Amino acid sequence: MSAALVPSEIIENKILLVRGKKVLLDSSLAQLYGVPTKSLNLAVRRNIARFPEDFPDFVNWTPQIMRIHA
Repeated sequence: MSAALVPSEIIENKILLVRGKKVLLDSSLAQLYGVPTKSLNLAVRRNIARFPEDFPDFVNWTPQIMRIHA
């Protein structure tokens, strides 16, 4: 099974600027991966050790926003 690549323009259009930081909503990232938002959040929580330390704090998401590494 081969995954189709998402054009960079589509990804760039989903990136928001909030208080001077680039962010990507969890719902937008889930849409890019073609999975429900709930599934994405659960997968991240279960595998948090695989993410860099500066990856967002999923425990305290309110609203649920993910920072983009610049």
